[in-house]
Amino acid sequence: MKEKHGAAILGYGVPPDIFKDGNYNRYLENAWLAINLSQCEELLLSGGHTNIHYPEKSEAGEMHKYLMTIPGFRESGIIVFKNEDSITSWENIKWIDCMIRENSLTHITIHGEFSRRRKVRLLCRRILSRQVKATVNVIDFDRSRTIFSDLKQMIDFFATLLQFMFPKIRDLRHWRQMRHIKKVSQP
Repeated sequence: MKEKHGAAILGYGVPPDIFKDGNYNRYLENAWLAINLSQCEELLLSGGHTNIHYPEKSEAGEMHKYLMTIPGFRESGIIVFKNEDSITSWENIKWIDCMIRENSLTHITIHGEFSRRRKVRLLCRRILSRQVKATVNVIDFDRSRTIFSDLKQMIDFFATLLQFMFPKIRDLRHWRQMRHIKKVSQP
């Protein structure tokens, strides 16, 4: 079987202006640098409409918009797939697993934010197909990260771990996220 390499970039929110968000810019530029140096044929961008103040924008759409401005991206010939429906990391990784199977990828590198590394690695180990060689590349780019944001992500890691033991927790977390988005999006 011919080897087929892919990469994925996980979204981590929708900024007001992707071009003015220094953290997001560093994240995407570092991810693209690694992807461009690899033998990647397909790029998966995953992240939905998670910012209630900009309901028309998705993480995947905004990432794609910014990547299009990076020198060499357009000319690379890489095939881009966007998932604009996921609102949780679990849903992002499930979609990536579906795309791995659908596109017969043998290798994938998943690029994610440093503070979410434990959760992303756990989800990849538990969800991704065993037929693919998966690597998680964490990018430490967030200059505004604090001990509190790291603590929040550690709590989220344990909540994610519990989802594997109690699947109803996953449904409850998705419902809570959707309720929050709808509630604060109402005029």
